[in-house]
Amino acid sequence: MKFSVRHSCHLCQGRVTWIVLAVCAVLVAAPAEARQFSPPPSQTPTQPPLSPTQTPAEREPEEEKPRGEGPPIWLFSLGASQSYESDVQFSGTTGNGDWSQRLDGRGGRRWTLRRGHIDAGGDVSQVFYRRANGLNRLMYGLNANMSYDLTRRLHFSASEFMSLGYSENSAPLVTAGLLYPRVLTRTNVASTAIVYQMTPRTTVSGDVSQTTVTFPDSITGGLSNGTSVIVRGAMSRTLTKTQSVGVSFGNTFSSGTTGDIQGLLGTWQGSWGRRLTLNGALGIRPYTLPGETGHRFAPGGSFGVTSRFGRGQSLSASYERAVEQAYGLARTHLAHRFNGNYGIAASRRLSFEAGASYGVNSYPQDVNYSLDGTTLTTGMQYRLLGDIFLSAGYGLWSRHESGISLGTTYRTFVSLSYGRSFPRTRTRG
Repeated sequence: MKFSVRHSCHLCQGRVTWIVLAVCAVLVAAPAEARQFSPPPSQTPTQPPLSPTQTPAEREPEEEKPRGEGPPIWLFSLGASQSYESDVQFSGTTGNGDWSQRLDGRGGRRWTLRRGHIDAGGDVSQVFYRRANGLNRLMYGLNANMSYDLTRRLHFSASEFMSLGYSENSAPLVTAGLLYPRVLTRTNVASTAIVYQMTPRTTVSGDVSQTTVTFPDSITGGLSNGTSVIVRGAMSRTLTKTQSVGVSFGNTFSSGTTGDIQGLLGTWQGSWGRRLTLNGALGIRPYTLPGETGHRFAPGGSFGVTSRFGRGQSLSASYERAVEQAYGLARTHLAHRFNGNYGIAASRRLSFEAGASYGVNSYPQDVNYSLDGTTLTTGMQYRLLGDIFLSAGYGLWSRHESGISLGTTYRTFVSLSYGRSFPRTRTRG
């Protein structure tokens, strides 16, 4: 039985600890916008938040058995890794590299119901630096999600994910290109959605999601906590067997000194067989700014492609033009977000995966200021024996402020992990 964890997140990749992904008994976590790879970070990244153009029902579905089939599953994994980071503080200074060891544990369970499923689980990790002892932290993540068909036409889903770790692995920050010097970050993403099929070709949906990013460490460089609540409604119409169009309207309520953000978008999705799916959205985003009356307007939209080709190969890429709260800065920013992932199963034992995320952010109340961030990751996993896996990878993070480089850091790692799954025979209704 094959299980995979998907991330967009936009929470995005919408991003997940790769050591844990290297274990065959990976917990099936909350559905993500796309499969995401990252080297062993100092936390398990959160589920990427809902993008302003995407509802929970529009996220790429998990690879799983049809509802009502298969027994509940207990899952657990353990791992240990050795890594080197060129700049452990991500401060842009030289001579700040250090070696570290990391221990990981994860466990969870899936209940398969007649009309859906429930997942619950958690993970914990401890990192030990040789010199930067102040960064030795116990990090954790908790998650739960539910998907259920209330009737043949009415579907309900809900999810909750929270984690405590370092900022470079918080999905809402990474997908937006908001890379800060290493600070402790608590991320919480919750969402609920309901989808109703009015006719065989017409579907309406509504969802509410909340993303909260806080910086509990006392030394945060003045970063501000932030919360955004998105309320959205959408309608889609199937035109042919392969294409559908729709319209989406939503409002984002943000905390702090940021204003509210709205969005009215037309959507389109097309598929060609089971190998290629394209989706796009285009519209306008009115938004308010503190200290100003009336609304400003910005174009909004997105484009994405997902493809499965060859033997065990997958590719996904997306672009989004967004208006959103800049967590940590207490501002509203206009963002260009680029994300891409590629994976290949070279054999039954060997697989490779790579990912990239790039965010370009400008600030309407400070036209001379910008903050850009780039994340690149790549890695491999090899099944040594039974449920024992060897993994290795490389990651790079770079950030620029108003065109000036604030630093680049890289991380290399090698890890050994073990995982098991335990099927049960009882199925609940």
